[in-house]
Amino acid sequence: LILGAKRRMFLRSISRAAAPLRVALLPAVANVSRAGFHTVSRPTRAYFPRKIALAGLVGLSAVTAFSLATSSPALTADSTIKDAPETVEGKVGKVGDLAPGQMKEVVVDDVKVLLSNVDGKLHATGIKCPHYGAPLDKGLLAGELVYCPWHAAAFSVVTGEVDAAPSIDGIPVYTVRTDGDDVYVSIPKGAKTEDKAPYPKKGHLCKCSEKRVFVIVGAGGAGLVAAQTLRQDGFKGRVIMITKEEELPYDRPMLSKQVGLPIEKTKLRDEAFYKTHDIEVHRGSEVSEVDVKGRQVHFADGSSLAFDTALLATGASPIRLPIPGNGLEGVHMLRTAKDSASIAQSTEGAKKAVVIGAGFIGLEVASWLRKNKKLDVVIVGLEQVPFERQLGPEVGGALQKLAEENGVTFKLGRSIKEITGSDRVDGVVLDNGETIQADLVVMGTGVRPETRMIKGANMAKDGGVIVDSTLKAADGVYAAGDIAWFPYSLSGDQARIEHWVVAQDQGRVAAHNMMGKNIPYKKVPFFWTNQFGAGLRFAGYAPVYDEVIIDGNLKGRKFVAYFVHKNKVQAVAGMGAEPVVQAAMELLGRGAMPDLDTLRKGGVDLIAHLRKVTEQ
Repeated sequence: LILGAKRRMFLRSISRAAAPLRVALLPAVANVSRAGFHTVSRPTRAYFPRKIALAGLVGLSAVTAFSLATSSPALTADSTIKDAPETVEGKVGKVGDLAPGQMKEVVVDDVKVLLSNVDGKLHATGIKCPHYGAPLDKGLLAGELVYCPWHAAAFSVVTGEVDAAPSIDGIPVYTVRTDGDDVYVSIPKGAKTEDKAPYPKKGHLCKCSEKRVFVIVGAGGAGLVAAQTLRQDGFKGRVIMITKEEELPYDRPMLSKQVGLPIEKTKLRDEAFYKTHDIEVHRGSEVSEVDVKGRQVHFADGSSLAFDTALLATGASPIRLPIPGNGLEGVHMLRTAKDSASIAQSTEGAKKAVVIGAGFIGLEVASWLRKNKKLDVVIVGLEQVPFERQLGPEVGGALQKLAEENGVTFKLGRSIKEITGSDRVDGVVLDNGETIQADLVVMGTGVRPETRMIKGANMAKDGGVIVDSTLKAADGVYAAGDIAWFPYSLSGDQARIEHWVVAQDQGRVAAHNMMGKNIPYKKVPFFWTNQFGAGLRFAGYAPVYDEVIIDGNLKGRKFVAYFVHKNKVQAVAGMGAEPVVQAAMELLGRGAMPDLDTLRKGGVDLIAHLRKVTEQ
């Protein structure tokens, strides 16, 4: 009854009828409140799962439980119970202001709140995306999910929970009530516009009571999300994350987008988080072998660790070109925080830089070198156009033009024969004999799965780990992120995708399945890149395509591109069109994209199309 109660008028009448009984039981309720269970009220339901609330109410009468679960006035703002959260209520509009499927910003006590209408019912939540603070009212509402306009993190406006990365926190949920045609929202006193609902929702020490050991090999996006999800799902055994780096998990996409950003500004969680939730992080630990069948992790120092269940999330390693001079001082790879800091340090006193590789890493680093350090930058790539394979010549050409407008020079269709210098790099020699001066060189020449230490799993030719739809690689062993070859839900084809959002979402699914939930991974991949102040968003998976439909203005960098294979849209990219790509992601997942003839005519409003689809 507590979990299913949604109709406040009924519950308020029950609460009033039970007032004498509630007063009689006040001491017992106060004990529950002091233990923290008062936070099951709707304003903060995203912080604590309902199971904890139910456990905290054992022994109380059903009527009193109703009162607690619905945050009746006697137990919130007007309560005499110590530590009960006070609330502030504000009138935010009329019942008819929002049609189903619409959302808007409202203000309560100077705090901005997101008000959404889902199937005729109003919901109030935090309005800021916890990832980087984007205004969610500028995003997309699809069913009960609100998508961030910047990076497509998704949240339920009903529960506040994260549905899709890259956010690792939820959004707070507030109480909505109506009085006639008036709509009121209550928020906790002292709430702020930027508030978020931290995960794990349980928010308490594990005090591990199980003997089982779950090991996560790798501490990137997949590893961290998996660790916190295990605690959120109620795992009470040991959770051990293993990383060869000395740092706690950090925001890896920032390494190329804001080169040299201090590590403290990129950490996903602080030290206290891991201690609070009893997550062990073994830093500086070099793994020599993961024995999948024997369920053992062996370390370079000779020690070993047995596990009951493991997640392999070891990521990928950058490919260093096997050419003369590749080890000179001033020649850099980019994969870790140390690599990023080293590149930033090399720019001191430098005037000229060469970036090898015309992919996303190369272009993002080039953007930073030009905008922030004013270096002369030359990009050398084998492709005839940047991103030719991923985005096609039209979209790739638009990004090339953007870089050239900002002073970047391209040497395309060329390879590097040699990097010159004595102790430190002073230039590169192209395959046609041309020499380019350089004070530093950055190699963005791709990555390979970091799986050399994995023994006993089913491995792909490129070194990736083959998994099923639940990301299971073997009994008791799962894989996620850059190394995982998984069946792509929209096509059934095997895919391995090196995207941050994919890694985080797979970490969450893998953790659920480590807990026995048997959930398939079905997310539509999402990727973003920022270059010279412009952003491109990409949703879907199109390793091959036979047509690219362009709707919009490539020169003005305001367009949507549809990647078609076998008469079906496989992926969508866009610039200057947020949150259209988020709408495309939803439509791809639903199998409800407009037909190709309609798309070829141009002028398609994907957001309006999605609204029609969700109304059906």
